[in-house]
Amino acid sequence: MVRSTKHLVAGLALAVAAAACSKTGSEPTDFGVNVTVDATKLSAAELKSLTSAKLTVTSDKTDDTPVVRTPTDLPKALQGGTAKFHYKPGAGITKDNKLTFQLDVSAGTKVVGSGTSPTVQLAVNAVDTKIVLSPGAGGGNDGGPDNDGSVEDGPNNTDSNPGDIVNPGGKTNGTACTTDMECGTGFCTDGVCCNERCHDTCAACNIATAKGTCTAYAADTDPEFECSPNPDASAPTNDGGSGDGGAPETGGSNDAGAVDADQGDGPVINTPDGGFMTMPKTCSATCGGMRACKFPDTTKSCGKAFCNTSGEVASFVCDGKGGCGTSLSECSHYKCTDTTGACGTSCNTTDDCLGTDFCDGSVNPPKCTPKKGNGLTCVTPDQCSSNACSGPAGGKVCCNTSCDGQGQSCTEAGSVGKCQCQGVTCAAGVACQIFYRDADGDTYGNASGTIALNTAAAGCMGSTPPAGFVADNTDCDDGDANVHPGQTAFFTTASAGLHIWDYNCDKVQTKQTPEYPGGSCKFCGTTDACSLTSATCSTANQASSFQCPLEYIGIIKFDESISTDGPLITPIGVPGAIAPRATGVGIVPIVPIPRPSCCGCNANDRTGFLGTIACGSTANTYTCNPCAAAGQGPASATPTSKTQACH
Repeated sequence: MVRSTKHLVAGLALAVAAAACSKTGSEPTDFGVNVTVDATKLSAAELKSLTSAKLTVTSDKTDDTPVVRTPTDLPKALQGGTAKFHYKPGAGITKDNKLTFQLDVSAGTKVVGSGTSPTVQLAVNAVDTKIVLSPGAGGGNDGGPDNDGSVEDGPNNTDSNPGDIVNPGGKTNGTACTTDMECGTGFCTDGVCCNERCHDTCAACNIATAKGTCTAYAADTDPEFECSPNPDASAPTNDGGSGDGGAPETGGSNDAGAVDADQGDGPVINTPDGGFMTMPKTCSATCGGMRACKFPDTTKSCGKAFCNTSGEVASFVCDGKGGCGTSLSECSHYKCTDTTGACGTSCNTTDDCLGTDFCDGSVNPPKCTPKKGNGLTCVTPDQCSSNACSGPAGGKVCCNTSCDGQGQSCTEAGSVGKCQCQGVTCAAGVACQIFYRDADGDTYGNASGTIALNTAAAGCMGSTPPAGFVADNTDCDDGDANVHPGQTAFFTTASAGLHIWDYNCDKVQTKQTPEYPGGSCKFCGTTDACSLTSATCSTANQASSFQCPLEYIGIIKFDESISTDGPLITPIGVPGAIAPRATGVGIVPIVPIPRPSCCGCNANDRTGFLGTIACGSTANTYTCNPCAAAGQGPASATPTSKTQACH
């Protein structure tokens, strides 16, 4: 909008002489009073004879001097019987004050009409009042200074800034002009005669499609940069990745507007790696299509969104005041996706869903669905809010806790979804216990016992087992009392129940008599070279053996340099074993030293089967004999029939 200099005179207040700087339309809304003058009580001759007007404005301020104005264009405007103007108070007058208007109109020096308005209370925006002129004398112009600083210096004490007037014989709207006097409406705006003053923001009277009519600029445009002083409103700003990590500040300026983590109850912004990108200038005002500027609201983005948390999106949006602020929104069902900075819309696994949902693959395409409550059917634990899916295959339900132990059930009648002892009701807080059948009466329960086969039974912790059941479940054959952990005896027949040879339940088949497949009797080397063997003896009556390990007796040796009063512990052990000696100040190492005895002198080194014999099978064992004289071989081995015993 092109403005003539007369509209920039400070303090000019009459609407028919427009308010300073800002545009005013036919019905201004800015601070002041819209005054309507009704002169219809004057005769047509009196109206036609009007040459001057004097306006006296009085405020309710006790120390305020009345303002006197002499608008030159008002007499001519009143020839039609009515006129309107806008009065803008001078400095010191606020919305808390009241004003009264006195108007006198004259023909030459004779006052032919006068009137006073009701007292009007000012407000933030314009208020309305009315002056009705009645025939008769009144006061005249005093030639004194106006309250706005202009001086009544014209020939009829008129303002040197005459203001707007109506010129019925002037140019038509849309015709080129330079002054208001040229136009029939009295309004020359934007270089053309206009239907109104057209000094509103974002409006013009020279728009090609509506020349001569005050027309608002289209929304989201700003041809004259009246709303935004900077035409570049799209340059991005990197608000992250340096210094403090680019955390947004608080406030309504062109900042991100987010609250730092230490700002009371404000939202916590988790700045992404590399910071975030905002475009605060996009929130600058533009014309709103209603003769005013308008700031973009929260529907307009001013930056790149990112995942603030796995279930929350941080977006940058305009705040309606020219600022770029952070808006946090929660995802529903789907997690926020870092690559898009938005909540997901599909899932491949439950990891794509919020913690309250699971990925339901039974629909196409799969979708995140709220997790199920206890008692509802399920297939996998991630479908349940409790994360426990228990029960038999094809009949699982979401359970209040994991419930797949023996004797536990989550599908008991009346308690579906609650883990219970199967067939037993225990007191509150008492756990379920399984008892196992002891069919052979050896006090050891069936290691393979199950409730389904009636070889186990559910009960309550600490209760007495049912008859024939015990708490132990280590018996690997509950049909033979000789079979149980700790059994040391050897047996030549398989167990009576399961016909096994593992009588001590250690899962290892141990044979009583050594076996030396393809073995032969030989003479062992000296104690320092047991691995050396010979087919002949070195001395008469030297014993022969099937194998030649070093037999020894362990003795205890300890560090005599360490003083202690503790008792000496003297175990007989294997080479390299460590035995402790108790002391008052620590542990003294005691090292067993093997005392050489003989190589292969133990009975089990000299007697055994010469093949692999199954448990319970009978075959000859052989015992190696000594030699008769030095240089001779061993005497023939002596055979003895024996059954291989095992446990």
